[in-house]
Amino acid sequence: PSLRPLHVEIQQAQAHVAADKWGEHDAAVATASRLSHEVSLAASDDHVVAVAHRNLPDSSDRYRLAHQRLFNLRFIRQHDHSEAWLARGLTEPTIVIMTSLWRGGEAEDRDGGFAQLVERGFAEDDPPRLTGAGRVVRDEIEADTNRRAQATFDVLNGNEGAALLAAMGELPSD
Repeated sequence: PSLRPLHVEIQQAQAHVAADKWGEHDAAVATASRLSHEVSLAASDDHVVAVAHRNLPDSSDRYRLAHQRLFNLRFIRQHDHSEAWLARGLTEPTIVIMTSLWRGGEAEDRDGGFAQLVERGFAEDDPPRLTGAGRVVRDEIEADTNRRAQATFDVLNGNEGAALLAAMGELPSD
């Protein structure tokens, strides 16, 4: 109860920012909101965060509602990404470091994840980088994530999928 006023302020700020950014794109907002909601409803019950998020009360503000529904697509992908790396026996510390190296970043090892990657032959430490095997596994994780997420997005037919992508592309995101 004591955090309710903060939650209301956050919701109002989201609505204001979304309206400010998307106010001239009402058709795209409506399309993105409707189609992302269909995708969210298709997420299986094992997508626990996405299911909880889609069950939140709908906002009466169309821009905040679109933001809420689009944001839920991220939770779907997040779940599928976790399943993809868990299927390869990776842990959160290893996938965080693996992804950073995969993107050309640093290997900041706070939890022993880098040592695990080296031990499995997915990284080398001088200089810190992914090995060929590590790059292959990371690429496979991305492809597996896409396949898993596609199972939920398949609720949309080809025209609807194209319409969702077009609407999302029209909405300013910076």
